[in-house]
Amino acid sequence: MAALTKEMVRNGNLSIKKGETLTLLYDGSFSFGSASNPFFINVESGGILNMFSYMFNIESLRFFISIELEESASCNFDSVFMRKGLLPFSGSVTLKHLGRKSVSNVHIRGILGEKAAVTYRGDVILEKGSSGAKTKIEERALLFHKEVDVNMDPTLAINEEDVSAKHAATIGSVSQNELIYIASRGVRKENAKAVLGLGFLQPALKSVDKEMEEYINDAVRKNIISYAVS
Repeated sequence: MAALTKEMVRNGNLSIKKGETLTLLYDGSFSFGSASNPFFINVESGGILNMFSYMFNIESLRFFISIELEESASCNFDSVFMRKGLLPFSGSVTLKHLGRKSVSNVHIRGILGEKAAVTYRGDVILEKGSSGAKTKIEERALLFHKEVDVNMDPTLAINEEDVSAKHAATIGSVSQNELIYIASRGVRKENAKAVLGLGFLQPALKSVDKEMEEYINDAVRKNIISYAVS
């Protein structure tokens, strides 16, 4: 697994050659790109990009990524985040299917605490000529506080007939029934919320190896109680 570095994004683009596989990790420690000038990743024919991002700091953060998929190329983009406080978080990932039989899967999950301000866009464009392409995009947010500002709205632009495209989005609060059930087992309310939050993020961790999964879970455990108390 290679880390996405400041040097990489300063170059402005990255290319995955024909038939190659790259696994890329972004830890949210720096901002890059803009809506008009994103960081470009081109995946050539038969290439594979597996990208995972995790963002748990509370500093202001923005990142903009545009990924282009040529014929039979594929991309799996998984992301988890936790945010609270007034400093803004703005993220965007756009996947453009240029070639036939290209495949993309986008899975974003986040936990929002008090006064969180989050915009996280996932956009997929199926261009003319991408027949046989498949895409699925899913964005889900769990609110630990009522006072949040969140915009997570995946979009699909379909310019080709013979494609498969699915999308889903949910923004919801912690289930009171689940809290009551866990509390009935002698667990304090804030700890119960932490348990639910950790479970909520798990589906977006399926693409990472065991070592990274354990690292992410430890980081979540260290931070999540402060979110659950709010």
